[in-house]
Amino acid sequence: MDLSSGFLRTFAWAADFNPHEVQQTIALTWIRLHGLAREYWCKKPLFEIAGALGTPLALDEATSKRTFSHYARVLLEVDLTLEMRERILIERKVFDFYVDVEFEKLPPFCNSCQIVGHSVKNCKYQISKVQPIIKPTASTIEKVDVVIIPPTGVTPQFTIFLFNYFRLSLESFI
Repeated sequence: MDLSSGFLRTFAWAADFNPHEVQQTIALTWIRLHGLAREYWCKKPLFEIAGALGTPLALDEATSKRTFSHYARVLLEVDLTLEMRERILIERKVFDFYVDVEFEKLPPFCNSCQIVGHSVKNCKYQISKVQPIIKPTASTIEKVDVVIIPPTGVTPQFTIFLFNYFRLSLESFI
C-alpha cells in the first residue's frame, strides 16, 4: 500500500478508546482561492489566507510551481461544525480586497446529530422538535399551544400520542 501522496490524521491516545463513540467533525478538503494576485502564490501568504478557514496542510503542485493561474489550491483541515465562508477579506496597509473561496468535495455533514455522511434533511437520528408558542392577550397569557414536528417516517398514530402526552404534561403547569 502506497501512502506517500496521502495524508493521515492522527489524534492523542485516550484510554478505552471506542471508534464508534467518536463524533468526527474534522475533514480534509481542497479549497480554491479565486481572484488572488500572483504575488500571493507562495506558501506563507497562502497558508495565512487559508488559515482563516481552518488549518492549511499543503499546496497542490500547480500552485506551488505557479503553473496554473486561474486559482490557488490549498489542502485544508476544516471543522465542519463551523460556517464555511465563501469570501475572505484580505486587509493590506494601502487597500483591502476579497478573495472568493470554493470548497472541493466537502463531505455531507449533519448539524443536528454532528455526524459526517448525511445532511440534516436525511438525518435518521433527528429528535422531534417541541416548540411552545405563547399567544399574549391584553396583559395576560391566555393559552400555550404546542407544535410537534415529528421526524420523517413517524406514523400519524404516534404523532397523536406525542401530542396528547405533551398536552397533558403542559396542562399540569398551567
